[in-house]
Amino acid sequence: MEIVIDGQGTCRRIRSTKQAEECLRDWPDKQNESYTEALRVCRAVLKAGAPRRVAREAFLHAAEEAGIDIRKR
Repeated sequence: MEIVIDGQGTCRRIRSTKQAEECLRDWPDKQNESYTEALRVCRAVLKAGAPRRVAREAFLHAAEEAGIDIRKR
């Protein structure tokens, strides 16, 4: 998937849970509860091997709530 975080239309490609976790560091709305949950879930997947689909769902939910443009491929 590709997301657009900045207002300049720059796309960022996310292909793994690690990339999603790194992307969350640049998140525009870090006060949002879905952001906190997505970060927690991504870290749990990376550390404990939780299902990757759970991290993807949490990441997508956080992006949706933050109004981030998502381009699924």
